Amino acid sequence: MRMSTERIPAVLFFLIWGITLFHLAAEQYYWYWQYRWLDIPMHFLGGVWLGLAGIWVIYHIEWFKNIRDRTTPLLAALLAGLVIGILWEGYEFVVWQLAGNGLPIGYWEDTAKDIVIDIIGAYCGYLLYRCCFTASRT
Repeated sequence: MRMSTERIPAVLFFLIWGITLFHLAAEQYYWYWQYRWLDIPMHFLGGVWLGLAGIWVIYHIEWFKNIRDRTTPLLAALLAGLVIGILWEGYEFVVWQLAGNGLPIGYWEDTAKDIVIDIIGAYCGYLLYRCCFTASRT
């Protein structure tokens, strides 16, 4: 298979702007508090973005040149979703601690769910890559 990654940055650009604008509106209008499930699609879309970004990085950073094989894009996508998802949840934990209100009920379960959704989104980013950014040799 021939990998074509030159269009990934455009997809990443539009996806991150969509996520950002929706997030800003959700914060402004308290949608996260009105619709408690709204963080699920946001984590999923963030995971898709991370998966595609992880794949783009392995094909455009020279350090990864010698370790690329058929499984590398999948591993890059999943690791990006896992690592950045954990870092994001760590950031949220610090913010909760600094706010001084204590952790909300069900915090750890919600955190685990968020990380799982990040990884599922990253896997879907990998599937999107396989579907839309790879081509058969002609």
